[in-house]
Amino acid sequence: MKKEAVMALHREFIEWFLRSRELKYEPARKLLQYLVDNSDLLQRVEFVEDIVSFQNAALISAKEAPTHPFLFRWRGRVRYNVDDALNDLKSALPVRFRIWLSFDPAAGKPPAPSPQELMDRIDEALDRRDREAFQRLSRKFRELRS
Repeated sequence: MKKEAVMALHREFIEWFLRSRELKYEPARKLLQYLVDNSDLLQRVEFVEDIVSFQNAALISAKEAPTHPFLFRWRGRVRYNVDDALNDLKSALPVRFRIWLSFDPAAGKPPAPSPQELMDRIDEALDRRDREAFQRLSRKFRELRS
């Protein structure tokens, strides 16, 4: 999938999250808005469901989520302040930046990708040789088609 298409999906997901969820830690909105406005960083974003094993990552929680409100990991350090996190991001772009937007899916689901978008994401996972992403996306594709 082309970078522009990936960035559009990422931007759409973040904007959906900001529109549909009340954040536990409202200042985290600044970090998400910075991502939406920064194409260089947005193309490096990967959405995950846990950040424990990643050095460059952020957790941002909706009020209904059972997770910590905000946590930012940067090169082995942990930060709980959005301004410090933004300063770190502005100082040097990471190769990849993982984000966990934690929310209760029962409170409303994100917009579903189209079958073509999923196929493109499956192709991208194959290109990266990311077996886990391939299997997860393939399951979603099968569910969408049935």
